[in-house]
Amino acid sequence: MAPYCSNDCLVELADCKMRVLYGLYGIIEHLGSGLLGGHYVTYIRRREKKIRDSFVTPSQLSYDEKEAERGDWFFTSDRQVKKVPGGFDEVKQCQAYMLFYERLSVH
Repeated sequence: MAPYCSNDCLVELADCKMRVLYGLYGIIEHLGSGLLGGHYVTYIRRREKKIRDSFVTPSQLSYDEKEAERGDWFFTSDRQVKKVPGGFDEVKQCQAYMLFYERLSVH
């Protein structure tokens, strides 16, 4: 993901030879038949605990490839917000239009 990071982040990483971890926290999905019609909905993950913007060692951060499964996922539309009963297993079945990631740490 380095090509898409700010120059400040790249300089910081080059200086300390560390890597950045990101976690998926939001998805936009377009429902409809084409560009001229349809509806946008979102899936948002509520994190179990805030670790964003903190610098931690790998042993302090419980991150692995199953990070997106942690925390509750919520579906939002114009007039409703509801918990996704199937969790991430259900969310990953959507047709993602845009994904949102948060920087978890540098280590």
